[in-house]
Amino acid sequence: MYLYARYYSAKPYETFPYTPFWIRYDVGFIHPTTSNFMPVGSTNRLPYIIDTGKIRPNFIIGNNWKLGTYQIRWYYRATETSTTQTTIVEFSVTSDGIHQPEIAMENHFDVKAYMILD
Repeated sequence: MYLYARYYSAKPYETFPYTPFWIRYDVGFIHPTTSNFMPVGSTNRLPYIIDTGKIRPNFIIGNNWKLGTYQIRWYYRATETSTTQTTIVEFSVTSDGIHQPEIAMENHFDVKAYMILD
């Protein structure tokens, strides 16, 4: 996930990378008929901060995860005194894993998301 903050100066909508004061996330399965969020694993997880404004969730899709829609629910506070904001990123699990142990996974990709903090 890439986080950008806006500030108003000579260029009214210029943005810059921004790491919030506090950030956590949950991962969950979205029930196909009720649309309920069903957490997978631990809640209130700590992400991996790669660089200023560049944050990655720390989880691996398990071989027992159901096929379907999942969400990463990001919770963050821009400053120490701000309220907690939520941003949701959906992704899908479309297969039950890799069945060829000798396969190289050098070209796999991270889930990408963008968020603007005002």
